[in-house]
Amino acid sequence: MHSPICWGEDSFLIMGKRLLVYSDCYIYGGSERLMSFLVKNSVLSKNYEITFAYRAHKQYSSAMESDFGSFKGKIIPLKLVSNDTINHNITSKTYTFLAILTKIVFTSFYYSGFYFLFNSIKFIQMLRDVKPDILHINNGGYPAARTCSQLAIVAKLFGVEKIVYQVNNQARKPKFFGYLINPIVNLCVGNFVTASNLAKFNLSVNAGFKPEKITLVKNVVMAKPLTSNRESLLQFYSLQKDVLILVQVAFLTKRKGQINAIKALHRLKMNNNRRFVLFLIGDGEDRSDLEKATVDMGLQDDVFMLGNRNDYHEFLAIADFVLMPSIQDEDMPLVVIESMLLHKVIIATDFAGIGEVIENQHSGILLNPSSSNLAEEIAGSIIALVSDNIKREGIIQNVAFAASQFSEENYGKQLLAIYR
Repeated sequence: MHSPICWGEDSFLIMGKRLLVYSDCYIYGGSERLMSFLVKNSVLSKNYEITFAYRAHKQYSSAMESDFGSFKGKIIPLKLVSNDTINHNITSKTYTFLAILTKIVFTSFYYSGFYFLFNSIKFIQMLRDVKPDILHINNGGYPAARTCSQLAIVAKLFGVEKIVYQVNNQARKPKFFGYLINPIVNLCVGNFVTASNLAKFNLSVNAGFKPEKITLVKNVVMAKPLTSNRESLLQFYSLQKDVLILVQVAFLTKRKGQINAIKALHRLKMNNNRRFVLFLIGDGEDRSDLEKATVDMGLQDDVFMLGNRNDYHEFLAIADFVLMPSIQDEDMPLVVIESMLLHKVIIATDFAGIGEVIENQHSGILLNPSSSNLAEEIAGSIIALVSDNIKREGIIQNVAFAASQFSEENYGKQLLAIYR
């Protein structure tokens, strides 16, 4: 059924235009949440009939419900064949003979061409059903989820008018058939989208995509309503009113740097009379290692590992400091933007898009992600701000002003310009 004829923001008439958004990731993370904001964007929904499709697997399907629940368009869960989830589950900590053999077997299936053939049939069925004028592909990195590039090729052959490919992390240099696939993807895609200058640079240099095709679009967050307050959460976790709260929301993996947050807390506990606690929200392959580190440092009563939570924004709202000590592979974390909208003091590493939205010592604290003393620098920054109320309040005021650039309207207009 065609969408009604409507006038866009600049009185451009769009007649029954269909936008199909496709996403694939082995976890449901920030780049996936971003797509929920895209499909519900008021500027885009006035101009397009929007359908969302994704590679269906258990973790993704269960986690997406809270973000996509209010989306009025069609959602298509696609049963595709992919090694991404399998490879994620077989981590570096499980390099047994059986694990290695499993990866070899499934990798051989991928390179046999069976996956591409099977997925192509599924994609063609979807394209025939939706008949999109515009296809927006969302990938957590590059090459990352290979079904994303497969869809770009199939959609071009199918005759989709406009293909936009979004990459939410740093592109890596190609391996094996990547040297053949990347030029094909470059020919099929009209525009690439990313959120930071570093990601744009790596997409051009490492993946070989034309720089003039790559557009920067700053991410956006649709704030969720708060249903609790600091007092109630402190009471629930049996914490005193004068406790200082550190919060990090991220996938539990080495590149997100949670170990440095834990070490910083240990330093604070050893060298400060005030009590600090750390809420780590998220899950991932490093959870057991982080739990062990917490016990080894005697922080089991000070670190709360809460797993994946749909209400993580409630903890951001009560945080005295939000930490984002990532050490690699970031683009523009949504948690940073959400924390800015909540007017929080953010202590983060100066990596990719983080340093493009936070001005060091003005609207937040930026640290060197390569520093061998990162944990100490995090702790030192916290102590300095706790001791200087004027500076801390100044950062809060400045971050409130800086957050004004992340509006739903600006985000929608930037994408609308690319789609046209």
